[in-house]
Amino acid sequence: HFGQPIHVEGKGVKLIKREEAWMRLEEWFSGGWRGTQRRFAVLGEEGDGKTWCVAAWLSNKIKSDPEFPPVVFLSSKNVDDNDPQTLLSGYLSHRFHNTQREQWDKRIERWTKGGASNAPAFVLVFDGINERRDHIWWRELLENLTGQPWFDNIGIIVTCRSAYWQRHFEPLRSLSVIPYTLPSYNDNELDMALANHSLRRSEIQ
Repeated sequence: HFGQPIHVEGKGVKLIKREEAWMRLEEWFSGGWRGTQRRFAVLGEEGDGKTWCVAAWLSNKIKSDPEFPPVVFLSSKNVDDNDPQTLLSGYLSHRFHNTQREQWDKRIERWTKGGASNAPAFVLVFDGINERRDHIWWRELLENLTGQPWFDNIGIIVTCRSAYWQRHFEPLRSLSVIPYTLPSYNDNELDMALANHSLRRSEIQ
């Protein structure tokens, strides 16, 4: 559905928890979201696990925290409008076939006028913004989301290739972003991954 398998809860999936990344996401959500930097960008190269890392953290939060807000997870192919209201109401009315766009417009308006809170009304994920559209289009969407009522009510996570982000978005201080570059596996994570295949590091040149 999202253009790649991200079945982090799938049967037989042996997930490697990215401890540092989860810790940074937790810091952003629990402590930093209400501060001056409210977007979180997970950066890295193709195949580094950016999407899986974010999806796994969200899945864990949804299961473990009954107060965790709803999540709208959009791959770049699902983002077809850079006006936030039109994008969200259009996607949700398509996702939930028994409701009209107008109903979602009213719900979104109600949710985003809830007033100040320690948690966002919902978390919005834009996955792989380097894959489709140009950077100007994405910049307009992200800048639209810095206005009200979005800025005070939506937690935004973005995944993107490192070089693409550094070239087009890093200089834009107005976006107020906490960037985090997902590193390669450390030794402990690699040991866990290899153990799933009955291998050890000492057996590999």
